[in-house]
Amino acid sequence: MKVEQFRADLRAWLDDNDLTPAPDRSLEGDMKQLARVHRALYHANWMRYGWPERVGGLGGSDMLRAIVGEEVVGRGLAEPGPYSMAEVLAPTLIDYAPPELAAEMVPRLLNGEESWCQGFSEPGSGSDLASLTTRAVRQGDNWVVNGQKVWTSYAQFATRCVLLTRTAPGYDGITAFFVDMDTPGITIRPLRTMHGVDEFCEIYCDNVMIPASRMLGAPGDGWRLAMDLLPYE
Repeated sequence: MKVEQFRADLRAWLDDNDLTPAPDRSLEGDMKQLARVHRALYHANWMRYGWPERVGGLGGSDMLRAIVGEEVVGRGLAEPGPYSMAEVLAPTLIDYAPPELAAEMVPRLLNGEESWCQGFSEPGSGSDLASLTTRAVRQGDNWVVNGQKVWTSYAQFATRCVLLTRTAPGYDGITAFFVDMDTPGITIRPLRTMHGVDEFCEIYCDNVMIPASRMLGAPGDGWRLAMDLLPYE
């Protein structure tokens, strides 16, 4: 598909389908609007272009995804920060999750059913991400996680989280998990910033039990995952 025709067809569709945001421009309102936009775009197939067929996509160049984002955000139909989370986190699931997990979960993000967050930064490890201390310990078929994350965007609205943990010393001791945010032991505390918006949160993990099947990649792949993910930001 030629990108020029794709853009023209998308613009025509957006002209014919009113996705104007509601008057509520609170953060919660923005997240509801994002879900509405994702749902409409997905069911009209626009949100499926540029994604692999194995996760419900229709294939095609990554450029098609970029065009959708450019048109949607450019028209003010969704805020750029929340909209970008799909572009940041869906490729991570596609590249690192077990294929059946990616096939189940990625469509839920693209169609607006769910929102996800990224649990990387900690109080003592922001720019020095490799010094993170949130620990995961193997316990049978599960991993038990304890620690704290901070500056996690939109965590209070998230259904899942891509969570970095420490399972051994050093760079190759960082391991990632795909965590359900309603798992017992997870506490989310929004942080109200000076401009009055609480888009950032702290996440506390207190003996959080995560199935081994939710590991992204292998033990120690977390640093490589993070380096692959961060360019999407």
